[in-house]
Parts: sequence; structure tokens; C-alpha cells
Amino acid sequence: MGELVKLKMTGYEVPTYNEGKKSGEFTTQINPASLKIGKRINYQEGAEAQGTAADKKFRSQGLDSLGFEIYMDDTGIVPSATGKIKDRINQLEKTLYRINSESHEPSYAKIVWGSMIFKGRVDSMDYDYTLFAPNGTPLRVKISLGFSGHFDKDVTQKNSPDLSRVITFRAGDTIAQYCDEIYGDASYCADIARYNRLGNFRNVEPGTKIMFPPLAAK
Repeated sequence: MGELVKLKMTGYEVPTYNEGKKSGEFTTQINPASLKIGKRINYQEGAEAQGTAADKKFRSQGLDSLGFEIYMDDTGIVPSATGKIKDRINQLEKTLYRINSESHEPSYAKIVWGSMIFKGRVDSMDYDYTLFAPNGTPLRVKISLGFSGHFDKDVTQKNSPDLSRVITFRAGDTIAQYCDEIYGDASYCADIARYNRLGNFRNVEPGTKIMFPPLAAK
């Protein structure tokens, strides 16, 4: 039987997932029993739309979603982790949730479990404490986590608006330039900036990975 691989989450201060800009790392004590994966399609409706499927026009693929539950247990039933539950929660929140002093935003999360790689940001963290010691110290907690982003993949086919592409920007590259190349319409630059959660579509730092999803013509 192969070695048990634990799910690992790494937080980064910048969307380039630069190894020198880590905000923290967290490895699960107990792996999730299941994963909930969501896919979204964004539509736009015409002026005469009546809410039927025929009225909806495809606009873009939305962000993927990923959800799962992890447990922390200090009863001794499962192998112990470093630190008590409160310390491990602190590390988890440092990795995913806290506002970084430099970027003034929560971290970008990279989640790796076996062959699965997901990049995005945490949307929700819910704690359900289910067992306590006589002195009130928590001994077991279930944590439900929700993320939005995308599963990591680089599609190398060029000049096709029907395929998602992830492009690592170099000095001098612009979103408008790639929108013109991929979609034949540079005016999509604001849509692509919103899709990638950028503040604006200008001055993208070299090394930033930008996803260009399939889009319908305007």
C-alpha cells in the first residue's frame, strides 16, 4: 500500500503564487472524506428576455468552486499534529484568511492533494466544535471550507476563443493585447480583469498568470 498523502494548503500574498511571498502553509491532520466541486456558466440576457433557456446567451465560464470538510482532533484517537487545536486554527487562518499587511488582502490559496491542484481564494470558513475537555479546551472541531478559483491547467493551443488559456505575463504584455489576439476584441479586457479578480486591467506585473476563458462575442 502506498504512503498516505495529506492535503496541503499554501497561502501566497500575490496572485503569481511566488514562493518568496508565502503567507503560510497548512497540512491536514485528517484528509477530507469528500470534495464538492462546482462549475459555473455566466449568461447574458437580451432586452426581450423572458427568463427561458432560449433567451440566455453564453458569455463566459465562471470561476470553479471547491468545498470540503477537515477535522482537528486532540483526543489521541488519531495521530497528533504539531500544536493544540487553537494553534493549528491560527496557522490555518494565517494561511487562508488573514489580511496581509503588504497587499491588504487575504491570501491566494494553492490546494494540493495527489494530482489535484486548485488555485483561488477562500470564500468561507465555518467551525463546528463537537468535543471539549472538562476545563473547556476544545478536543475536536469540524471545519468546512469553501473556495472559488480554478483547477490548475495550462492549455497551450493558440488562437482559439473556444479554449481556456492560462498565460504567464512578461514585461510589456497587456490584457488588451491578448484579448485582441484570442477573442479578436480588445474591449474584453475589463471582463478578463474581473474574472481574474484584478483591480484593473492595466499594469499587470510580469510573472502574473492570467486565465482567458471561452467568451461569447459581444
